[in-house]
Amino acid sequence: LTPAAGGRVEFWAPATEGAAAWRFEADALGLEGDTARAERPTARYEGALLPGPPVPGAVLQPATIEAASLQLAPGSARFEGGVLAQGCDPEGIPATLEAEGLRVAGAGEAFELGSVREFEAWGGFRAVYGGLALALGERCTVTPSRVELLGTEDRPAALDMAGMALRAPRVEVDLERFLVESDRGELSSVDGWRLGYAALQPVERDGETMLVLVAPRYEDRLSRARADFAAVWIFAERWAAQGRERLLGAPRSLAEEPTPTPPASEPADELERPGLVHNVFRDLVGGQVGELVRAAHIEGSLEVTEDERTVARASEAWLDLESQRGWLRDATLVARMDLSGREGHDRVRVRAAEIVSKGDGSLRAADATMTTSTHEVRG
Repeated sequence: LTPAAGGRVEFWAPATEGAAAWRFEADALGLEGDTARAERPTARYEGALLPGPPVPGAVLQPATIEAASLQLAPGSARFEGGVLAQGCDPEGIPATLEAEGLRVAGAGEAFELGSVREFEAWGGFRAVYGGLALALGERCTVTPSRVELLGTEDRPAALDMAGMALRAPRVEVDLERFLVESDRGELSSVDGWRLGYAALQPVERDGETMLVLVAPRYEDRLSRARADFAAVWIFAERWAAQGRERLLGAPRSLAEEPTPTPPASEPADELERPGLVHNVFRDLVGGQVGELVRAAHIEGSLEVTEDERTVARASEAWLDLESQRGWLRDATLVARMDLSGREGHDRVRVRAAEIVSKGDGSLRAADATMTTSTHEVRG
């Protein structure tokens, strides 16, 4: 079908039970068997652009997809050439996508726009979601439960949202729990910190959720840390709420977990006065990290530096952020202590088979030596 000069071919279907009304316009249309091909199509339908179950009461703006060509077949629509897709997800949150190609798969054998099961873009894409999230890469796939972003080693996929950015050749996001799986990548913040890793993998075991990082490397304006391996146990409900707030600007109503109550501090003897030692354990148990993370286990060549000075080394470490306790094994720790009345400016190096940080901030070292010389080799 070819329209008169300056005209457009139009074809459409009214709304039916379980399927939204849709309309196509094109410069030309060809029909053969159960497929249709169109040149310079514009598709419009009354339904969500992105996949997901319907949300009662959600206000959905019409979805629009423009491209150089379209192939419509049972179960899917394939758009190619300068694709521009605009619409929303099932909750009414706006979304825009630019890509070289786009495949929209329906929920049944007979393709039903507005009942999207899978959304796949390729050839380089740029997507904006909710006004707060930006995704870039070579290919992306969206289903009701997950998002997968693919890039290359030279041009990794990128996900930016609410002041945080993730870069990796492959990123997979669980949309319900906001858990991320990734190849070698880097997470950074506008606050100035960066976390690099060789691999990131969420693990669920015995009702608990943890994030496993291979070769983690942390850096901010003043400090750096590295290790061979780290496992981080998280508060799953709080983590999901925080992820949704960063992505959409508002947290989902989730069952609140009770705020952990730190155990009462053990009686401190004369050598373990609270406030005596400022150390890296005390820094880690406070702030937002302590609100989202239960505990962390770190292994292999652990090293922490501050102002280019080594402040901790260990073969293994454990941090219990609920009880605000932790330990280092085969450890060297440089702490700031008040030994000469200079308000904590005395730097003391402690070497020990084990260094334990107690809930009151004090330290206990076993099989240890201590010196005020902070040089690696005595002169």
